[in-house]
Amino acid sequence: MVACGTIATPVPNMETLEARNQHSDVVTEPTGVVAVAQQATSTPTPAPTSTPTSTPTEAPTVEPTVEPTQEATEAVVAVPAMELSMEEEQHIIFIQEFGSVARGQTIFNTTYEVNTASGLAEWKCATCHAVDSDVAGVGPGLYSLSDRAGGRIPGMPAELYVYYSITIPAQHIVSGYPENLMPIGYSQIFSPQDIYDVAAYVLSLNK
Repeated sequence: MVACGTIATPVPNMETLEARNQHSDVVTEPTGVVAVAQQATSTPTPAPTSTPTSTPTEAPTVEPTVEPTQEATEAVVAVPAMELSMEEEQHIIFIQEFGSVARGQTIFNTTYEVNTASGLAEWKCATCHAVDSDVAGVGPGLYSLSDRAGGRIPGMPAELYVYYSITIPAQHIVSGYPENLMPIGYSQIFSPQDIYDVAAYVLSLNK
């Protein structure tokens, strides 16, 4: 200490300077502990996540309801059955239940001497009527007669129409054919059973 009362600054020597330099090197040199601590404590920045773009849902398309066009149809008028006598009902039952198709075919193809508008002559049904088609010959084709006979006379059943066509041929003449073409005497030479059998045969042709 000097006489003025202040503390004198010591003069550094070589040993002091070397000690300072060594201390400075130790303090300033980073240690591995610090680096590890910083690395461990560093919070990783999360990678940005891509938010999926939501596609707007399309509203369901409502198709307009198309009302079916109602086409004009032909009116079907039901024709009531004609009032039949007990005898006519019996004819129908006998043709349906007791008519022999095989025997009727034989009679159909057999020649008979029968009364016509011009007198007696030999005739057979097969001479004038085709049975394998509806093509008209001397008389109408009979192949689909079962489908047509029921509509020839409104309300008259097919069996009765055929029965009268054989026994009273001039009563129901098909349009386009002359009168008195078919022999009128079959009811005289045929028995009732013969007529039932022939009727059953011609009504079975397309079945």
